[in-house]
Amino acid sequence: MTKFNPTPSASDLRLPRFWVIEDDYADFFLLQELFDDLEAFHGELVHITSLQEAGNRVAKSDAPALVLLDLHLPDGAGLAAYREVRRLLPNAPILVLSGTENPQILDEILRSGAIGAFAKGEARLAGKIWETYINFSRR
Repeated sequence: MTKFNPTPSASDLRLPRFWVIEDDYADFFLLQELFDDLEAFHGELVHITSLQEAGNRVAKSDAPALVLLDLHLPDGAGLAAYREVRRLLPNAPILVLSGTENPQILDEILRSGAIGAFAKGEARLAGKIWETYINFSRR
């Protein structure tokens, strides 16, 4: 008979995997440092540098718990980039990270189903992303 363990071990837990679709390595490493400093986050950030790479990964791995999407990629930008990621991952929550984006495009992306949008240099960025993810996953 298996004994019930009310406190699961680390191997029993499935840690969230966030895909960061961002072509700028410096922006990714900054975000990674912010998440490293966030005590509540116990997961993995996966760096993906293009829409093509995202498409290749879809076939090879589990869907991410969250997609953090930069809207200025070498092979897609703006609303078109969002729509491509939505096509690749129709059920994944997508949160947009923007440098300087047209508010009309961001509004359209949010109306199309993105769970949020944040400016890359925003204070407490990792905490806000984590909070948005937690609130979304409780729905």
